[in-house]
Amino acid sequence: MENNQSLSMVDLAYRKIKEEIETFRLQPGQRLIIRELSERFDIGHTPIKQALNRLVSEGLIDVFPNKGMAVKQLTWNSYLSNVEARRMVELYAVPYAIREARENPAFLPLMQANFQTHRDAFVTSATDASIENYLKIADIEADFHHTIVRTCKNQKILDFYATLGQSIYILYYTFALNVQIRLKHSLEEHQALLRALAEFDADGLYKATNLHIDNTIAHVKKHSFIFYRGDTI
Repeated sequence: MENNQSLSMVDLAYRKIKEEIETFRLQPGQRLIIRELSERFDIGHTPIKQALNRLVSEGLIDVFPNKGMAVKQLTWNSYLSNVEARRMVELYAVPYAIREARENPAFLPLMQANFQTHRDAFVTSATDASIENYLKIADIEADFHHTIVRTCKNQKILDFYATLGQSIYILYYTFALNVQIRLKHSLEEHQALLRALAEFDADGLYKATNLHIDNTIAHVKKHSFIFYRGDTI
């Protein structure tokens, strides 16, 4: 019972800290002090420490030897490195996803349900420009891609993919100009990905994956205002 309670407090600490990072209440580069976070969230030191370690593994927090932890800095180079690593993994997963679509009757309905949820959230975004709704869309998009990557059934690759900190990098365009245009295009690109899966079209899925990532990079490069001036964009 005590162990279950401890685990639930770790999950609670993880969700609270992650939300603070995603909504920029904890700023990029800000030092994270366990005692302060413990007081802020009224959660013990041990669950806070375990939650921070989990966020380190997801790439949202940096560790500096003898200096502690800090929210990951948002830089163009780190963004581009993560997105290109994401491209590598998602392209690797293409043949596995096509096979899953052919052989697993539950796979395509799962992807279609995700797309429908994505479309509903996009419609809502026309009248609800809150950060909460954009975070919801980011999570839906991330789940779509994670579901594709999981078809490779390679735990080392899945662990690596999880370290890319995809959720916060999706947020880069959430805090950019012309957000609604990008959300519309991203929805259309997800539809193309889904169509390729439904048609068992590996070449189409390769092309749709590359286009989706290229367009995301181009939008961030053109419109994002949260990168530091020292970065070359």
